[in-house]
Amino acid sequence: MDVTAEPLLEGNKFYCFQCGKCTSVCPVAQYDERFNPRLFVLKALFGDRKELAVPDSPIWLCTTCYNCHEHCPQEVSPIDVIYNIKNLAVSLGNAPATCEQVAESIAKTGYATQTGGSVNSRRARLGLPEIEPVNPDELAALLDA
Repeated sequence: MDVTAEPLLEGNKFYCFQCGKCTSVCPVAQYDERFNPRLFVLKALFGDRKELAVPDSPIWLCTTCYNCHEHCPQEVSPIDVIYNIKNLAVSLGNAPATCEQVAESIAKTGYATQTGGSVNSRRARLGLPEIEPVNPDELAALLDA
């Protein structure tokens, strides 16, 4: 299957009139000029998504806050474009090493980040229960499903 032919631009993506609202409400765009959801949508519309599907691409900075989705007057949902470009990058073997590390952590522990005594100490101070270890058999069953 040609991963570059995936349906990246389903739905209202062609309705984007490049108003820039997505970028103006993006917390990442406020701190990193390379992160521009409006430009990501434009590049996807013009078929340039492979240039964004690389390990050092700014798309990996997305915090998935959904501000771009919530504020788009055309209901384009730039976050969907970003997700699709990330999926394309993974399919092409172009994900940053940190993505593989997170996937390995989930496969081993069921958690994206390591938890330990300090996390549970903070949770106790906040009145939260300890984070329980994941049952390896349940985790294996979920990953095999």
